[in-house]
Order: sequence, then structure tokens, then C-alpha cells
Amino acid sequence: MRTDPWQYPKETATKRRILRKHFHMVGWEYTKFPKRGPLGNTDWESPNIVSVIIMRDPLSRLLSGGAYFKRHYKYKNTDHFKQKDWVSYSQSEQTDNYALRILTGERGCCDGKDTDRKYLQTAKDLIRRMTYVLDIDCLEEGMKQIAEELGINMNIIPKDADENHVHKTPKERIKYVYQDLKEKNHLDIELYEWSQVLGPGGLCFLVASRKHELGKSQDRVSDHHAGSPVKAASGGPYFKKNYGYNTDRFKQNDWVTYSQSNQTDNYALRILTGNPGCCDGKDTNREYLETAKDLLRRMTYILDIDCLGEGMKRMAVELGITMRIIPKNADKNHVHKSPKERIKYVYQ
Repeated sequence: MRTDPWQYPKETATKRRILRKHFHMVGWEYTKFPKRGPLGNTDWESPNIVSVIIMRDPLSRLLSGGAYFKRHYKYKNTDHFKQKDWVSYSQSEQTDNYALRILTGERGCCDGKDTDRKYLQTAKDLIRRMTYVLDIDCLEEGMKQIAEELGINMNIIPKDADENHVHKTPKERIKYVYQDLKEKNHLDIELYEWSQVLGPGGLCFLVASRKHELGKSQDRVSDHHAGSPVKAASGGPYFKKNYGYNTDRFKQNDWVTYSQSNQTDNYALRILTGNPGCCDGKDTNREYLETAKDLLRRMTYILDIDCLGEGMKRMAVELGITMRIIPKNADKNHVHKSPKERIKYVYQ
């Protein structure tokens, strides 16, 4: 008999206390709505729980083999599907925003391409409460980062390594109904793409595994703003002092001069390592990278300046702070062309 999801703080505390005597980790998997109530009822904020959610490309998930295919189509997976099988499968509940159904736990969800966006928001709110968000496409890399963060020794069996789980893209594998499934699951796809900035890699917001220490150290909450290194070529006093204008008006000789200056040499590493010997362009010693990584691991929050408003909002919620963002400072008012479009002559 299943006893999950744990409902509310009291049951969460009781189950954790009992199970921790026997297990280091508990995994929950669902194919339908969680029967004991939504996952959101679990006390994910408990200082005694480290939570991990593994996200997956929604269309890729629809192609994973299992008992469902054997029971309904007599095949192990979709590799042997005929056109009628694809049409039948695309119209089934199984292909209707799988992640939203599990994460919201509301039986009113979902309705294909007409699914109410409120379910997307509910799923996002739940994911924000997780300690770690991983992507199954780079699960090995994500697990290694978690193990390092938590001081756990991890041994990955070679056959389970990321490099041994490479498949063709969903677009290459789904026949006849690719566009239909993409439209039907557009909110699931939006959720997945949104979640990718939460996991190791590109981060709008990361709740460090040390979040349970906040109760002991409210006086030293730290944050770091990160931005694309190439985008660091922004306006400011430096340009006014050395060129009289920002890069929008640069001529070729300006770009060449700027590209060879110390200002464009691994800016983040120079700041984070604090070592005058750093850096030496493409020949920079990787020890400086490790020093910078070590410093970032000590931060409670890591924000990406490309979605700074969103990150600050979530941090405010986490810390119980009321915050108001002036409209002109909102993320949507700070959208620029990509660095590749803006940097001329010396981008490579």
C-alpha cells in the first residue's frame, strides 16, 4: 500500500523519521494523479529533507518504453508503431501534458492544447520548492554535482552514463503526429523549458542544498549575479573613458582594440578568484575556474542577470521579503539582441 505523497508537515516529519532509520533515499514515481493527494501537500521546506525532481523533454517522455505500450499496443515501445497506432496514441490521455498531471495533482488537468495555464503555474510553484532540479538528458552530470555539493561518494555504472543514453530527437522518431503532440503538450513543453534554467547549467534561481542552514544564519544570506561572459561587453564608464561611446557605435579598429584589452579577459574569473595572476585569455589556467566554482558553491543563491527580476522575486518569497520591482527595471524591458548579433569582427 502506497503511503505517498506525504500529506502536510506532521505526516512528512513522521514518515521521514521512520524511513530515515532504514533508507538514505526514497523515490516516488507516478503514471497517473497521485492518489493520496497532490505532491504540493508534502512539506518540502522541511530542514530535514533534500528533494530532487528529474525533468524530461515532454515529447521524449512520450516515447519511453514500458508496460503501457505492451498492454495497449502489444509493442515494447513506439519503434514499431504503424500510422493508426500513432493516431490512437496521440489522442489518448497518456499523451496529455504528463508532467502537469503529476505535478498539479488536480483531476481537472489536462485538456490538451486548451489546458488552463493555471496548472502550469501550480507546477512551477511546486518545482520552485525542490532543492534540486535535474534534467534526465544530463542526469549523470547533475547527480555528480549534487554528490559533490552534499559530500557523497557516487559510482556511476558505465552502462548508465549519459553518453550511453543518446537517442534521435523526438521530431525524428515521432511519425505522422509530431505537430499534433507538440501543440497538445505545449504547456508541458513550456514547463520543461522553464525548468532548465533552474538546474545545473543556466540558472535563474538555485536554492542551495544548504537552505536548511538559513534558519541559523539569517544575517548572512548571500547571493551572486551571473551573466553571459560575452554579454559583459555592456555600456558604462569604461567605454566613455576609453572610447567616448558604447559598442553600438564601434568601428572595426575599436572592436580589435577592445578585444585585445584586459577588460575582455575572463571578467568573471578575475572578479571571483581575486587573483592578479588571472587571466591569460584562451590560455588561462583552469585552476582559476575551480577557484571560482568553489566560491559559487558557497553562495546561498545564484541568479542570472537575464532573468534577474524573476530570480529576485523567488528569492524574496523564499526569505519572506516584500519586494516591488519598478516597471522600467523589469526583465521584459531589458531584452537585447544576442551577443553574436551585436559583436562585429571579433566575436569568435
